[in-house]
Amino acid sequence: MSRLHAPLDDAEPATCGGTIRRYLRRYRFHPPESRSYERTFQLLWCSDCRTYATQTVHVPRATVLPNPLADLAVEVRETLERKELALVKHLDRMARRGQL
Repeated sequence: MSRLHAPLDDAEPATCGGTIRRYLRRYRFHPPESRSYERTFQLLWCSDCRTYATQTVHVPRATVLPNPLADLAVEVRETLERKELALVKHLDRMARRGQL
């Protein structure tokens, strides 16, 4: 995973102090019987420097993943889920409005 706000090396300080926001993908990629079921993707982004990264994270089986895109039309939601940059921009707008 690329690190947000991390210095390029130990001698160079980070260039942005913006808030890092996160979004857990609302769906799981593996079936419940799989050992990998508790893994999903997390999207991290900074509104200030406009960088983002994804990583695989552990989410316990009992955790219900929220769906901030549930109110969108199916076509819009599917488009956002296919286009990562568009998803980041949409989630960022939601976060700035206090909806996330």
